[in-house]
Amino acid sequence: MNVAYASDKGWVSVSGTAELSRDRAKLEELWDPSASAFMSGGPDDPNSALLKVTGNTAQLWKSPGSVGLLLTMAKGLLGKDPAKDEDAPIVEL
Repeated sequence: MNVAYASDKGWVSVSGTAELSRDRAKLEELWDPSASAFMSGGPDDPNSALLKVTGNTAQLWKSPGSVGLLLTMAKGLLGKDPAKDEDAPIVEL
């Protein structure tokens, strides 16, 4: 299983194993109005469940921001300072 989240500040990716849980008490505890925006039913719907992910590995990539990223890309495209693999801002967690 892989779970990833991205924003303008970077991304994080977690890989591991997943387990389906039908724990109604935990589902009701975690359910909030934002869940209803993505899922129909509700915590009492028999089709609603939780997915528990146990991470084995993770990577974090911090973005230099939009302007920094554009400058790095432009320099690489113009051949003045091509990026190297070891320059990638990826951190193994």
